[in-house]
Amino acid sequence: MPYKNYKLGIVILNYGDPQLSFNLVKSLIKTKEKFYIVIVDNFSTKNNLRKLENFVINCKQKFIYLKRSKNLGYGFGNNLGLKTCFEQLKTDYSLVLNPDISLKKNCSFSSLKMINKNEKYLFTGIVNENNKNHSLYKFNKLTLRLSNYNKNKNDGTLPVIPSGSCIGFTKKLWKDFGGFSENYFLYFEELDLIYRFRKKYKIFPTTKVLKSIKLNHLQGGTMGSEKTAPVDYWSSRSRIIFLRIHFIWYLPIGLFYNLIKIFHRFLSLKFFNIKSLFLGTFSGLCFTYKKNE
Repeated sequence: MPYKNYKLGIVILNYGDPQLSFNLVKSLIKTKEKFYIVIVDNFSTKNNLRKLENFVINCKQKFIYLKRSKNLGYGFGNNLGLKTCFEQLKTDYSLVLNPDISLKKNCSFSSLKMINKNEKYLFTGIVNENNKNHSLYKFNKLTLRLSNYNKNKNDGTLPVIPSGSCIGFTKKLWKDFGGFSENYFLYFEELDLIYRFRKKYKIFPTTKVLKSIKLNHLQGGTMGSEKTAPVDYWSSRSRIIFLRIHFIWYLPIGLFYNLIKIFHRFLSLKFFNIKSLFLGTFSGLCFTYKKNE
């Protein structure tokens, strides 16, 4: 495709049935705004890959399509899209959107001009889940829980992260710092990002909420319910890896947290989930992570 020097690149990481990705791409095209669309397919099945390839061929709108023969996780797939935006397409900003996002009718990306591309900023939009806004979250390392942070900007003094369904990078942040850690296959990537940033720069990244970007997030639309066995496996595994890397002294809290989830699943007679939680916890304890991450 001919490159048009657009300032924004939008990355969509597809996994599984691509219908949600189709819907998001169509809604982005309808905005008639100028940006690149980069679809990265994390391979799931040959049938899903065929569906996505047919959509790319038949869609009148041209966009970048990157396919993988193996699923290497959220961080790897999104980093591939971010690298394409910043290094190949030469964009000033890149926005990672979950496929299970829908744009509101008055959604616009015009407020990007308020962010200096030459500053190390993260940004997000007004993300609505279940009729409530969930744009920024605070992290409590004692409870290992996230809670809403009801402001339009984080000044870098608190461990505040943007919604993982809508997270944007400036060119400066990507150039100086990079993207997501690939130590995690799924979950905790955004949280890890802000703590790696603080380790390097002694401050959390400044994160801004752009009010013109208005979205609905179908929570669980990509991976399904929060209580499925795959979700339990990957979340329990990533929780342990995150604590081993950043807060080793809180590791017993993480182990206890996973144990409580096992007890809850036992009460619900979800035996596959119990097995997944045990395996995920064990895998997290044994995983050899990259120390330079």
